[in-house]
Amino acid sequence: MTLSLDRRLALVGQQSAALLAAASATEPGSPVPSCPEWTVRDLVSHHGGVLRHWSAVIARGSTDKPTWTEDDAPWPAMPAEGDWQPWYVASHRGFRAAVEAAGDDGPAWSWWQDVAPVTAGSIARHQVQEACVHRWDAQLAAGLTTDPLPDDAAADGVAEFLSICVPAEPWPWDGPDTSVAIRAEGQPGWLLEGAGGVITARPLAAADDPTATVAGSPSDVVLMFYERIPLTALEVTGNRGAAAALLS
Repeated sequence: MTLSLDRRLALVGQQSAALLAAASATEPGSPVPSCPEWTVRDLVSHHGGVLRHWSAVIARGSTDKPTWTEDDAPWPAMPAEGDWQPWYVASHRGFRAAVEAAGDDGPAWSWWQDVAPVTAGSIARHQVQEACVHRWDAQLAAGLTTDPLPDDAAADGVAEFLSICVPAEPWPWDGPDTSVAIRAEGQPGWLLEGAGGVITARPLAAADDPTATVAGSPSDVVLMFYERIPLTALEVTGNRGAAAALLS
């Protein structure tokens, strides 16, 4: 993990504040082009709910999976009408308070049980990516300039996605064996492989001979991973079809 806990929490705070500013600059019913089924109100409700969900998970101090559902979640939903900004601000403040109370190594269930530490700090790490990407969504919806992810958040996001998200939720692969090198500027390379019915990721080795290479800034790589920008926005060499198939 390359970011200190203080930096992870600061990034979640900064990106959440930017999301709120962008959302407040447009109508709540404005569509979110990068999330076609959502309005800006839906986006704010989703991200605030995510922060509240993880606050409640962390506060339990347990690695057991919580049993609540969306219908009986132990936090108030965003107001259907009126001013939703205080609710969203409280969502972020509650998340920060929960992480600080638990500490970096405080036990907390997560969906990556078998591949990474199940701690408040690991949750905070992933919430950096969540806040960054949804801030980008809000800026896009408001017709504002979509700022790239902060350099350190994006660099850590590339590694977090490939070392945790990919193995935690294995993606099926039914194509021929293939591999794509992922090269984010200034960062170690990674190899994404489709073989044996599943997609895996590992650090790139000097002897690797990938079918294709995808290169770009760390911010663009993360936004491509989360399907915010197309693969064509990055530099692709080698077998473009293989790269598109593996990253789709």
